[in-house]
Amino acid sequence: MYKYMHDQSVRMMNQGLVGSEIAEEIQFPPELGHFWPDRGYYGTLKHNSRAVYQRYMGWYDGNPSDLDDLPPADAAKKYVEYMGGEAAILDKAKKDFDNGNYRWTDMVLKQVVFANPDSVDGKNLLADSYEQ
Repeated sequence: MYKYMHDQSVRMMNQGLVGSEIAEEIQFPPELGHFWPDRGYYGTLKHNSRAVYQRYMGWYDGNPSDLDDLPPADAAKKYVEYMGGEAAILDKAKKDFDNGNYRWTDMVLKQVVFANPDSVDGKNLLADSYEQ
């Protein structure tokens, strides 16, 4: 299992994929995926493939905008501003949440909470999204 995860992650790195793309693409073949000890008990394949990427490539994903990015709270304030404000984001996020787009609502609502840590509605919807 670990050899497969390592080798496939490196293969995908050599094809130009970054950690998040590898995590989305990688899958075990049925022989490994259905083997009980290979279940995601100490980490999932998605998470562990990112660790392989991190081991060889480090934190940098090749995107120049990530070389000197803003701290999370500063970036979040600008994201919220660009997205039309907190109320607009919460309205859109609620619709995405109702449609089952939890990964997206996690990403968007974290911006609301970083920008406004006192946002009760933002925190509650983010918590609901995390639970999914």
